[in-house]
Amino acid sequence: MNQVAVPLEDNTQQARDVPGWLVLSIDQLRLAVPQKDAATIELVSALEVSVEGEAEAGWLEHGGAMWPTYSLGDHLELQEVPPKSRRFCIMFDAGDKQVGLLCDQVRMLPSDEDLSLQGMPECIGSEQSPVQWLSLLEGKMVVATKTGGIMKYMTDLEARYGSE
Repeated sequence: MNQVAVPLEDNTQQARDVPGWLVLSIDQLRLAVPQKDAATIELVSALEVSVEGEAEAGWLEHGGAMWPTYSLGDHLELQEVPPKSRRFCIMFDAGDKQVGLLCDQVRMLPSDEDLSLQGMPECIGSEQSPVQWLSLLEGKMVVATKTGGIMKYMTDLEARYGSE
């Protein structure tokens, strides 16, 4: 039986409409997010570390308020204690709320054409996953998402974490 990988939905035009990408390295994962939604990029040393047992890796002051930051592993699982390899915090802006994501490295792509994004095949996609597109960058797999997707994913993880 021959099966063709069918995208969950044809959202490649949405990807083409993004005016620039940041590629975050999280262990072996390469996660591309829209540059326009990054409010700030800070060093992890600027974080106030969370109390043990909290979902947040720490809190970062930005715009006169304290905002939660999270550490995810390369399978997008929540990590209470971030690995020492996490050096940067990307704060994403959603208007009334900001959420931070820790990463090992962050790279600003010089050209939108550096990523040729394809929709997620139905056989590997999931409605719970923030990943919407796949691409290759310098021979390595990159997954991409809109910022709203990763922010919702992190806050959903936190809610599930609190109910366990």
